[in-house]
Amino acid sequence: MSVRLFAWFASICAALLSSALVPATAQTQPMKFIVGLAPGGAVDPYARIISERMAKALNRTIIVENRPGATGNISAQFIIDQPADGQLIWVGTQALTEINPSVFDNLKWKIDDFEPLIKGVQAPLVFVAHPSVPANNFAEFVTWAKANRGKQSYSSYTAGTPSHFLGFQLNEKFDLDLTHVPYRGSGLQTNGLIAGHSLFGFAQVNTSAPQVAAGKLKALGITSAERWPQMKDVPTFAELGQPEFTTRVWFGLLVKKDPTSWRVSPRRRRRRTRTPKCGASWKRRATKSPAKPGRNCCRTSRRSSRAGPGS
Repeated sequence: MSVRLFAWFASICAALLSSALVPATAQTQPMKFIVGLAPGGAVDPYARIISERMAKALNRTIIVENRPGATGNISAQFIIDQPADGQLIWVGTQALTEINPSVFDNLKWKIDDFEPLIKGVQAPLVFVAHPSVPANNFAEFVTWAKANRGKQSYSSYTAGTPSHFLGFQLNEKFDLDLTHVPYRGSGLQTNGLIAGHSLFGFAQVNTSAPQVAAGKLKALGITSAERWPQMKDVPTFAELGQPEFTTRVWFGLLVKKDPTSWRVSPRRRRRRTRTPKCGASWKRRATKSPAKPGRNCCRTSRRSSRAGPGS
């Protein structure tokens, strides 16, 4: 995604936060972006570019703080334990917001505890392999993996994420008897793939594309519906006859929801607070008594006046 588009997202978020009801004392403290993954992964550049632009727009200091662990749940719990003043912004992902609340039974937070600000980035995953894997396309990879059934492992950037589930799906469909090797972020997963600790896996595009271009990894398929601009030579899984591997992941920004306050637009607020000039007409409506002709202090009586008695 271009820097210009990142700047646009940052300006939108800045406008949202500046319109929130934030205590004056809180504005003197640095704001924080809380990232639930290790530094160096796909989420980090997104958080740092957005925070830099927002800091300029708001004239505030914004710190990016990584709090990895427990598949991102530590970062979510940290936000929930703090005041709902809008000064802590959670960098959420599809896995953190959609998958974690469904697969973890004893969470002390729920997604309804958060107020979404914006969904900023959507991207596919790419299936990559170490150069030592004797396969130059996905069909050759499946043939090699079946010949080495029970001997190989696949990596994911974090357990319980689409990277993990796609690897599990690959294992089940082709009966490969693979071992899962989870990491604590996409940067660490990519480093592990380059080092050959695990020979293949579904990885983030922005961390793996430079390594594919450098020849340190091989890209065998991508999960987007169409070919991805950064990797135009990599076929989609739909092209490979495997459309069930088509998916995207996303990043976005959320804050802790304050249940004691909610905002109404000025127009709706005026509608709710507007009262009729004549209380008698509202009393007649409640008691279903007929309005007297000539009394035009509310809509009901004006319609009765125009229609005339007995109509």
